[in-house]
Amino acid sequence: MDTKDLVPVITIVNGSIQENLSVIEARVREITEQYTGLVVTDVKEAKETLANLRKLFKAINDEKIKAKKAYLEPFEEIEARVKALGALIDVPVAEIDLQIKAAEQRVKEERAKQIAELEAGAYQHLENPTIVEFYQKCQWRTDPRWENQEYWTSKGNPTGKLKEEITEKAMQCKSGVNTILMMAGEFSDQILEAFRTNGNLGVSLELLRSKKEAKAQAEALAQTLAMPDAPKFEPEAPVAAPVEQEEPAELPAFMRKAEPEAPAWMRPVPSDGKKAFTVRVVCTDSEFARVRAAIMLAGIQFEVL
Repeated sequence: MDTKDLVPVITIVNGSIQENLSVIEARVREITEQYTGLVVTDVKEAKETLANLRKLFKAINDEKIKAKKAYLEPFEEIEARVKALGALIDVPVAEIDLQIKAAEQRVKEERAKQIAELEAGAYQHLENPTIVEFYQKCQWRTDPRWENQEYWTSKGNPTGKLKEEITEKAMQCKSGVNTILMMAGEFSDQILEAFRTNGNLGVSLELLRSKKEAKAQAEALAQTLAMPDAPKFEPEAPVAAPVEQEEPAELPAFMRKAEPEAPAWMRPVPSDGKKAFTVRVVCTDSEFARVRAAIMLAGIQFEVL
């Protein structure tokens, strides 16, 4: 296979690419059609053909690489000059950007300072120093959006909207604390802590309602158990484990019966002084729920078998 006439000519003339690839493409198609579907009968000849085909593509590709380098060389010089211009521009850009960020940080700090002053002014609505102290620890006391431009005038002054929202937060705290102290009673500390975290009076009062219900159920159960005719819960007498008859000594070991595992109530009692009891309770599902509540409130560990 003669490939001397298959080396393409690719040149740059006046900035334009001139080539003879159309002639090369037609000749290559003829060659590939000739060898497509070839059945190899002579391995040596097949290897020579394979080498020639690979050599043909390398020759064509080498000319492409040479032409590309020549075509891109002027552009690479331009690209390097443009990058140098970018480096020059980056110097003032970095300086200006740094100053802008510093100015924005100063504005942010000034706004935070004014917000703190407005909050301190809102303490007068709380009236009670204890509520003021509680309010200062509330996680929902401030809103990060207050530093946004919408809450500030063009001259850097707080808007009426900002002042109103800060006052509303303080009044929300005062109203919530007073309501909880009036309604929560012995649960005041727990409900106030919930309100301090979530700032939602409705959710906090729902927690209070559930705690009061749990206490009422426990007290009702305690009264029921204290009545003279209330059922007594006596621990069941332990049932002796059946004694296995000793197997004849002459039986092989694999024919002997395995010792059954002792029931839970017969296993060794922990050495901390606590004892385990099995108690059978005969009652309705609703009554059993109250029994469980009473046992839990008493701090007794138990499990339902």
